[in-house]
Amino acid sequence: ILQQSGDKLTFAEKSHSNQQIALDWLANDMASRSQSLPPNDDGTSSPQPLVQPLSDNEILERYVLALLYLETNGESWFDAFEFNSEGHVCTWRGKRSAYEKKGVLKCTPGNLVERLALFDNNLQGTLPSEIGLLSELTYLDIGNNDISGRVPSSLGILRNMTYLALN
Repeated sequence: ILQQSGDKLTFAEKSHSNQQIALDWLANDMASRSQSLPPNDDGTSSPQPLVQPLSDNEILERYVLALLYLETNGESWFDAFEFNSEGHVCTWRGKRSAYEKKGVLKCTPGNLVERLALFDNNLQGTLPSEIGLLSELTYLDIGNNDISGRVPSSLGILRNMTYLALN
């Protein structure tokens, strides 16, 4: 998708892959939105949205989660958890009840995804190998879905992973 010419990276020939679609979404998203801050630890939010630049890792995680949405037929999910919305990925939580919490459950103090729960949500397709780029992920629950294909080997590089449910 990307090609290097000298010291420049440019988009290769336009493709219709999910990777290209996710990159296009990310490019448009980054150009057109103001970044909302995630809620405070006590659940309250800032009185007004603040424009805050994203770190390289936060941008990478937006891409990975957008790609996960596309690769697993996100338009058919029971709850989209606000994936691919303008909000910070730490706010991609969707509907919650006292008994069942799903979406991005927790982020690190540096605003990187730490816990992700998408179980029982009609995910269909394959997990992208890029999932291993969620470098601070400790908890991933995508059980009770229709995930097929091989488990990405990139999950093996997630040194902090303590819980993984794929059934």
